[in-house]
Amino acid sequence: RIDYGNQVFTYKGEVKATWEDIVLEADEMEVYLTEENALKEIIARGNVKVIQREKNRQVNGESAIYVAEDDRLIMEGQVHYQDELGNDLKADKMTIWIKTEKIEAEGTPVEAIYVLKELEEE
Repeated sequence: RIDYGNQVFTYKGEVKATWEDIVLEADEMEVYLTEENALKEIIARGNVKVIQREKNRQVNGESAIYVAEDDRLIMEGQVHYQDELGNDLKADKMTIWIKTEKIEAEGTPVEAIYVLKELEEE
């Protein structure tokens, strides 16, 4: 469904959106654009998967909101984050600032496994 007046595009059924090095997949997606046709926000629902290709990171959850203004991804519902280092994080809700690489996890409990590098002796 397309609503040109409000700059809203709704897609259903194995939807995939790609921008920069990010791939967002979901059962349903609403894409909101600014008046200048720039990406404003994406709301994704159902089997949401977000992949950051260059950094080999992936996060899964039941729903997601991507806010382009501050490059922020808000994931909810059995959220599971994994990265190339083997770090693993599970929470009810996760907010990820993509450019600054900051993650905030919320819920009870939050489960985390971090892989630490060994310090090299000189």
